[in-house]
Amino acid sequence: MKKLLALLILVAAATITAALIFLKPTAPEVTPQRPVPTVEIILVQPQSIQLMVRSQGTVMPRTETALSVEVSGRILEIADNFRAGGHIEADEVLLRIDPADYQAAVATRIADLASA
Repeated sequence: MKKLLALLILVAAATITAALIFLKPTAPEVTPQRPVPTVEIILVQPQSIQLMVRSQGTVMPRTETALSVEVSGRILEIADNFRAGGHIEADEVLLRIDPADYQAAVATRIADLASA
């Protein structure tokens, strides 16, 4: 009888221990909250900026034009943009040639016609 009582106590203790182990309540997993970082804000305004780029290389023109004259004469005036690297617009006057020789030739021809 003592053996039976000891066996019952042992079985009861094992059952209670197993019940406590398997039926223990589990704590819900808590994900730690990240703190929200403090930031500074500024109001963005559009603006123009100038960037300085330092580089090496050779600059080549997009188009290159060979110029030739149709008449001869003394040059009186040269356009400011008529230089290396200058930008010339369409119909822009590049050079002014002294018209005195041509005016004299026209006057001579008119006189020849009048005397003929």
